[in-house]
Amino acid sequence: MRIFQLGLSAMVANGHVPSWLDDQESEKLLMETGDQLLLAEQIKRKEDKQ
Repeated sequence: MRIFQLGLSAMVANGHVPSWLDDQESEKLLMETGDQLLLAEQIKRKEDKQ
């Protein structure tokens, strides 16, 4: 997640983001990505226990 956030931050700082990606959309993208990473980790741990 840290790598993804750093990459997105660098893109924003350098003006390399699409026009539709404003501050609110950036935050939404970060939250959705974080949720998916957490879900993937939970599934992985559940499979490891079985």
